[in-house]
Amino acid sequence: MTPSDTPSPQAPSSEGSVSIPEPPEIADALGSSELHGRELDAEQEVSALKVAAMSVPNFLDHLEEGSLVIASGDRADVILGALATRATTLLPTVAGLVLTGGLEPAPQISALLGASTLPTLPVDTDTYRTVRVGLRWRF
Repeated sequence: MTPSDTPSPQAPSSEGSVSIPEPPEIADALGSSELHGRELDAEQEVSALKVAAMSVPNFLDHLEEGSLVIASGDRADVILGALATRATTLLPTVAGLVLTGGLEPAPQISALLGASTLPTLPVDTDTYRTVRVGLRWRF
């Protein structure tokens, strides 16, 4: 299936902005299931949406507690930065990571994700289409 053939995920509302969805609704809306780490669950508070389109130092400076981070699945640097938030109190904790483009992380990065508690959701859509779903939610 080519990216243009991939169906666009739908947000959990018919139109306009909707309130913050529960984590299971996020996974459903993005057309994903848990890949690594633990599943997104109703106890995990998602309070912000962040697109990781900058270098890791700048990305870390823009994080907020409870951020749902959207990044291309091949961005090992961003994945490691998100994982680091779970290992220190110096940074806001990332609530979850959405990996776009149907791209799998390198095996070494996948192993780290698998051993972590960071919920990681893979999607086949590109970053733009994935963000469009997220922008319908009010954080």
